[in-house]
Amino acid sequence: MQAVKNAIAENFGGDTAANLGSHQFKLDDCPDLTGKIAVVTGGSEGIGYGLTQTLLSHNVAKLYILSVSQEVVDGATNAIAKDLGTEKAHRTKWFQCDMSDWKSVKEVAEAIKNDA
Repeated sequence: MQAVKNAIAENFGGDTAANLGSHQFKLDDCPDLTGKIAVVTGGSEGIGYGLTQTLLSHNVAKLYILSVSQEVVDGATNAIAKDLGTEKAHRTKWFQCDMSDWKSVKEVAEAIKNDA
């Protein structure tokens, strides 16, 4: 419950906001992810793309990227290969998935389960 109160205070201010700590997350706070598997929705652009970069740079073993557009993912994969190397780019696997379509989400979840 405290986490909910903190989230509200961080976003809306108020009396509780004055009592929050000042710690900010830094990329260095992310631990080594060797042997771990991750799934990122919207991982081909924006915040999701930033997350894929962070996970790969911290040695995640396998990264499943879910998005609607193959073209955008191809661009993201090329950028990952350029920035982090082809070995890291090969750790990614894309699935087309519309997160508002529960049938599609279930199918992709099963595919990831069978692939991992």
